[in-house]
Amino acid sequence: MKPTSPPVRPARAEFLRKFFDFSRLPVDYDWKVEPARRVYVIRNLRMDDISAIGFDMDYTLAIYHKREIEQLAFDLSLKKLVEDWKYPEEVLRVRYDPEAVIRGLVIDRRHGNFLKMDQFHVVSRVQHGKRALGAEQRKELYHNRKIRLGQERYFSVDTLFGLPEGSLYQELVEFADANPQLVSPDYERIYDDVRGALDMVHRDNSLKSQILADPERYIYRDPRLPATLEKFLKGGKKLFVLTNSEWYFTEAVMGFLLDGQIDYMPRWTDYFDAVGVEASKPSFFLTDAPLMPVPEAQIPGVRAFRKGSVAPFEELLGTRSERVLFIGDHIYGDILRSKKHCNWRTVMIIEEMEHEIEADRKARPVLREIERFLRRIERHDFKRNLLQMKLAMLEQTYEDAPGESVGGELEFQRVSLASLEQKVAEMHARLAELEGELERQYNASWGPLFRAASEISRFGHQVQGYACLYTGRVSNFLAYPFNKFFQSPRERMPHDL
Repeated sequence: MKPTSPPVRPARAEFLRKFFDFSRLPVDYDWKVEPARRVYVIRNLRMDDISAIGFDMDYTLAIYHKREIEQLAFDLSLKKLVEDWKYPEEVLRVRYDPEAVIRGLVIDRRHGNFLKMDQFHVVSRVQHGKRALGAEQRKELYHNRKIRLGQERYFSVDTLFGLPEGSLYQELVEFADANPQLVSPDYERIYDDVRGALDMVHRDNSLKSQILADPERYIYRDPRLPATLEKFLKGGKKLFVLTNSEWYFTEAVMGFLLDGQIDYMPRWTDYFDAVGVEASKPSFFLTDAPLMPVPEAQIPGVRAFRKGSVAPFEELLGTRSERVLFIGDHIYGDILRSKKHCNWRTVMIIEEMEHEIEADRKARPVLREIERFLRRIERHDFKRNLLQMKLAMLEQTYEDAPGESVGGELEFQRVSLASLEQKVAEMHARLAELEGELERQYNASWGPLFRAASEISRFGHQVQGYACLYTGRVSNFLAYPFNKFFQSPRERMPHDL
């Protein structure tokens, strides 16, 4: 008698049918993915070696409408400063500038300054409040040497949540300088007040309550996110959420993003094997705290917990650290600690990627002109060096044996050198104009996110140091096979051909 197969559950049958339905693949499923949608590789990563994929929620699964969410955080924090910190009502006149601060900047609380650093922690650009400081002032304050960021006076703008905080501090530094009779220009105290106000906005739920009252206004529902998570599941991956947010906020935001998007997975929890809330990252990666239940999360099939730490969580998932891939947006809370302390593989979500890549495209003509000028300056510098050597020899000859012929040649070479130095000075002036034009393509005050002058920026160096992959949003993985081997480009030394 021919054996019969066990009955297939309807949901499972639907899953299998859609698994082999290649018509549902996105139209841009192609080996040539547009640059803004690519996943960029720093360290080789075989997706076949990954058994579990985890996600932070804020700015990773949940993409916020940048201007709206930052304006809200700015306004609420400013209101707190007036109501609870007793700042004068005149400060309510300050306005949020969405271009004022970028990630990777460092705030010097002692001087009310914002610093952009390169990968060696050397300061390349400084603003006091909103006023750019010149090279001499910068050198006087920071001496062109490595800054020790462990000092209490410095604070790093690492997260997108930190942008409205930085902008508010910048505006209040300006206000205090202009109105010392209203707000004392005690920059450290102003910073601590701003930090306290923004923390309170997050703790007392005034920010979250407004987000949940109008999620369409503040949260972008990425239409490709459900299919991306579905694809990971089809590849046999266990998925989990690990967020510092509370359950009620996680439930509401994730429901807004995923509920009802795929027929056979009607609830957002259907996508995930585990959900961790109030995780207190980065402490989650550093302690041995037990997983604690979430009483309000009594949903069949959902393993929800709060607090906890890596070891019991890996046991819950039934996996090992090197087989976990974690995707987050916070270089310190999500990427550095998960990579450094528990050996999870990491993906950094850099929301600014799309803007940076578009700016790269627009800046190409200027960059080509800069490269031409650099080649011309190099040639002229070589000629100048030769002329200086020739002039030194002629001067020595003239001293040893003065004569009319030598004196005439000496004067001719001096005039030639002066003319060449004038040309080089003019080219350097034009080069400075072009470099300013190039940087303004990215951000009028700070230039590109990943570069500081000719060096990689501190932020770019952190990404290189701790992320295995980086990309602009989670849904960019949809354009790649779920078993892809992500290979990094060949590293080159300056002498390599």
